[in-house]
Amino acid sequence: MGEAAAVSLESGEEKREIWTKHYSSSHRILLVGEGDFSFSACLAKAFGSAKNMIATSYDNLDKLLEKYWTARIHLDELKSLGCTLLHGINVENMHEDDFLKVIRFDRIIFNFPHAGHFGFHETNKGLILRHMTLLCDFFNNARCLLNENGEIHVSHRDDHPNNNWDIRGSAKERGLILKEMVEFQKEDYPGYQNKRGGDIRSNETFPLGNRSFTFKILLVGEGDFSFSACLARAFGSAKNMIATSYDNFGKLLEKHRTATFFLDELKSLGCTLLHGINVENMHEDNFLKVMRFDRIIFNFPHAGHFAFRETNKGLILRNKKLLCDFFNSARCLLSENGEIHVSHRDDHPYNNWEIRGSANERGLTLKEKVKFHTKDYPGYQNKRGSGTKSNKAFPLGNKSFTFKFSLNKDLEDDDEIFRFI
Repeated sequence: MGEAAAVSLESGEEKREIWTKHYSSSHRILLVGEGDFSFSACLAKAFGSAKNMIATSYDNLDKLLEKYWTARIHLDELKSLGCTLLHGINVENMHEDDFLKVIRFDRIIFNFPHAGHFGFHETNKGLILRHMTLLCDFFNNARCLLNENGEIHVSHRDDHPNNNWDIRGSAKERGLILKEMVEFQKEDYPGYQNKRGGDIRSNETFPLGNRSFTFKILLVGEGDFSFSACLARAFGSAKNMIATSYDNFGKLLEKHRTATFFLDELKSLGCTLLHGINVENMHEDNFLKVMRFDRIIFNFPHAGHFAFRETNKGLILRNKKLLCDFFNSARCLLSENGEIHVSHRDDHPYNNWEIRGSANERGLTLKEKVKFHTKDYPGYQNKRGSGTKSNKAFPLGNKSFTFKFSLNKDLEDDDEIFRFI
């Protein structure tokens, strides 16, 4: 939880904006499908007010109190903090509700949705289809109530069988883009008790397991995409991976004849593929700039050969500039505890690129330096990348390493102080 103070220009009075995780006291928030309203109450208590919140339940009030004996205390608490409470709201047609349809929201939150159990096991295909329909209808409705820069947040497990609900695909079909996928931890929301819902053991807690999140990975400057494909195969999924190339799609296939195979494999595993991405300004890309990543990977970067030998001073300067611009751009896309991984040779003349020094100057600190072995990444074929020999392997020698960088926390703290003083 974090706080930021701002001065009101109209009155000169200090107004305090309170943040708890992804939510601000200044946001207009709609919460749907609430169980015992403990999540809404948690946000309201953190903000000290719920005047900008509307919290809703699918059940009518009587049914709600019958199912959740803890709901009464949370409802009373929310009322005292100014929250608008609505019952009998179906997310499948909520945009038609007379009260809601004229309002636009900054955040619409649906925690652990469920279409009901109906006596079936969660692996039942019919039940999975019901869940998918629920999500599709919810996204259709929620997008109608979203303001221009608003966000829809759906929290759920991402392991079997819940990952068969295809949350990301359902949203995409309704004109929505995944902005970020972050870990959900109950301890971030004191007092929140997630509920099973439905009509079977409805007041019991829904088991969150340990897969309510996964890592987000950005790979840049890919050659034939064999490294991305290696990771995706190892994970069994690439839904949280974005793999990019500097070349446009046509040029990529022209240079790397093996790329088609790996691109098809990545698509089948749910990877987002972007082409024509320049690492020197990728933080300005409309798709990438709203995301934050846990890992950003740049394997064996090179600024292009230009017919020069690697010892040429001008070429070394080009490569150093590439790395400096990459670090500048990558740090803007890094999550708080994320890492930037650059793999390269560390012998002459490549050690003249000063990878570590370039990173330090951009507010990054070397966390670890480990040996890079291609055998650790089955199927990976590193490529030279440019020139007439672009599809040939780059000789790794016996001094290739992965440099792992993280944000320099001391510099980050100074930035925070500057921002609020």
